[in-house]
Amino acid sequence: MVDHSDVSALLLLAAALSLFVVAGVSYPHAGAERYGHSVDSVDSADPGYDVPADVTPRPFESLSPKGKRAFLDGLDGDGVVYGEPNRPPDFVYTDAPNWGDGMYLISYEGTRYALLPQNGPFGFVDQVAFLALLALGSSLAAAGGFRLCRSPARVSTGALLGGGLGFGCLVAVAVSSTVRTGWIHPWLVGGIVVAVTAAGAVLTAGLTGRYLAPKTP
Repeated sequence: MVDHSDVSALLLLAAALSLFVVAGVSYPHAGAERYGHSVDSVDSADPGYDVPADVTPRPFESLSPKGKRAFLDGLDGDGVVYGEPNRPPDFVYTDAPNWGDGMYLISYEGTRYALLPQNGPFGFVDQVAFLALLALGSSLAAAGGFRLCRSPARVSTGALLGGGLGFGCLVAVAVSSTVRTGWIHPWLVGGIVVAVTAAGAVLTAGLTGRYLAPKTP
């Protein structure tokens, strides 16, 4: 049977879990370098590109797999990848691009395209929002864990199920991040470690209180 103290603790832990999941799903690339690739047709662009006569188009087939993906995604209007492991090795990212060095002429299916790579850090506003969600979630988790430890000496079934569900959700977010970005961000790994450590501490405290606390006559 779960008393009111357990219920309030579980609600706090559920709210913390929700914030962690929202942070992981909304900002899976938090802290990662952003690499963008804009692609435009040279022959039909308005205004057009001034391509020197000595610039030879690079065949699409000669690009690396990551370069091909970045080009095709840029052609569809979404050529952004995150993190150094996903950066195409074919391109140089610079603030002063020149043909062949920061700006590239690519031939694809009989058409010439200009590819302009750009890079920059994760957005400042998004990073602040991500950290704020983690901070608020951590505060709620700490409050919920403290309240659960202060509740009558037992570990309720609801608390155990809630902890298992929370860990499962964090693992799901980590797997989702890996599938989408090709890597697990260290902050996400840190969040999982903190969650497991906190769950272990709460479980230990509860079991200790249940089995080792002095029995009341």
